[in-house]
Amino acid sequence: LIEIIAHKQCPPILMDDPLVYFDPCRTGKAVEILQELSQRFQILFFTCHDYPWILRMPDRQQIGPIEVYCDKH
Repeated sequence: LIEIIAHKQCPPILMDDPLVYFDPCRTGKAVEILQELSQRFQILFFTCHDYPWILRMPDRQQIGPIEVYCDKH
């Protein structure tokens, strides 16, 4: 869908916890799709969950997670 909408441009893809309700099987398939898309698009994936697959991504040295903490009073 992003390829149709983008019309040969490469806009960043912003995702806010898109896998939160996925079971392990769907998560695995979604990760494969995200890895494929990341070859052509910049993906910004926001989450408050500790997904272990993020640490196993092949190009992690280029994209790696950035941890942001919120101190709730």
